[in-house]
Amino acid sequence: MEKKKPASLTVAIPLDSLTKKHSKQDPKLLELLALKRKLKEHYTLMHSVHVLCFLAHSRVINRTCDSSLCWALGISLLANTNAVYNQKTKQFIRLSLWSIEHVEACLVSLLSYQGMQLCTENNSCGDYEYQLVRRLSESKSTEGDCLILLVAALRSLGFDVRIILGLHPIPLLPSEPATKMLTSKTKEIKSSNKGKHNRKIISSDEEDIFDTNSDHHYYNENSKSSITLFAEVFLPKLNRWVCIDPSSPTGVVDKVNFKHGSLYVVGACSVRSASSELVSYVGRNPVDLSPRYVQDWCVSARTHRIPAEKWSSFLDIQSRFFDKDAVEYDALVSKLSTVPTFQRDKKDKDSIQEKLLSEPLPKRMQDFKNHPLYVLQRHLLKFQVIHPPDSIPLGYFRNEPVYSRDCLHLCHTRESWLKEAMTVRLHEKPAKVVKARLSMKRKLLQGSDSTPPTVEVFGPWQVEPYVPPKAENGIVPRNAHGNVDLFKPCMLPIGCAHLCLSGMFYMVLFF
Repeated sequence: MEKKKPASLTVAIPLDSLTKKHSKQDPKLLELLALKRKLKEHYTLMHSVHVLCFLAHSRVINRTCDSSLCWALGISLLANTNAVYNQKTKQFIRLSLWSIEHVEACLVSLLSYQGMQLCTENNSCGDYEYQLVRRLSESKSTEGDCLILLVAALRSLGFDVRIILGLHPIPLLPSEPATKMLTSKTKEIKSSNKGKHNRKIISSDEEDIFDTNSDHHYYNENSKSSITLFAEVFLPKLNRWVCIDPSSPTGVVDKVNFKHGSLYVVGACSVRSASSELVSYVGRNPVDLSPRYVQDWCVSARTHRIPAEKWSSFLDIQSRFFDKDAVEYDALVSKLSTVPTFQRDKKDKDSIQEKLLSEPLPKRMQDFKNHPLYVLQRHLLKFQVIHPPDSIPLGYFRNEPVYSRDCLHLCHTRESWLKEAMTVRLHEKPAKVVKARLSMKRKLLQGSDSTPPTVEVFGPWQVEPYVPPKAENGIVPRNAHGNVDLFKPCMLPIGCAHLCLSGMFYMVLFF
């Protein structure tokens, strides 16, 4: 018998959409664009390093304000202020009686010890405390030295005082002289390629690298990076924070000064416990005060700062070192709503938010994009929704409702929520249906079907904590694919143990 030949099988794979599109742009122009991207990346890295060094410097200044030497020196100098110190009883007035006038008297008294300005940046004669005392003894103390002693004195009396540092960093983007040569060469190549089909694409690529219409309010050719020192003290009589600015000649109290031009402003409270009410809870320091002390923080300043997510990560990293300092003084407590300092900081944060919301809405459409307070429906990303749907708009811009950014939520699929140890509740309708991300395998399987696949996403209000299953009769519960859902330690099945040892699987094979 003759063997039957296998039937022929033909597989049609649409490769037209998968072929790589070759660029028809001028190689010289591509090289210049690559140089511009490299230059932008270089400036961004330098800017980020400058911000990290600034945060580390804020910790050094705060430790100096908490040193016993500065406490003793500051309180001895403050005792010469008759407005707050009774020479007969040899005691300071009660903290509940302090007002703005008393703080002004203390500031003027401490600034009287200020001598001529002396640059000690390259002087390696000791730590910061030693240099401060040496400059004070030689009548060469600066405004910053006097402010540090004032902060130390007020902390020793039992006040809750923030030492505040403002940074005017190096530019985030290259300045015009740095890109002048590259821009001129790019224009020459574009003019030579005039009339080509891809001219419009090239111009759009260049605009993505450098924004020629960006606001240059914070930077000019003569601007230099600098750090500004000032402080805040919480007065129980007024029940609010009062700003202390040691600007020449006699300082300013309870007035916000925007002349410093800082882009990043952080504050740090004491890590020592002068009383039972002044304790440092986990994550208290450093506090971001940029919304209060940076001029036009919501619009113009954002274009010269790193992204908000990156800035928050920098603060979280530095917060661990501040907590470590508090542990050394045995003054660190858990972050609870019953802690007086936590309630005080929360109230202050709410007051800053209310002040920002009281300002008028932006006047340009592009200013609403990634705005820290407002959001428009047209600027929503793929997985973003506004919830609840009947949210009351805060206002209207060109007949388009403006919503609070608190109404903006990020949605995820069921699988993504499971990776965060969360599950979608039963009978929940999807908050949004979006197009699915097609992998190469799914593109091949889709074939000629032009209908794009969709996926359901759910919001944070539709999920609940994951409840791990229970192991019965020695059987480890598994999902439909035969795997154990263990993305986080809290997802470990009840009655099981997870052995996190490298190479354990190969050792089990021998038994």
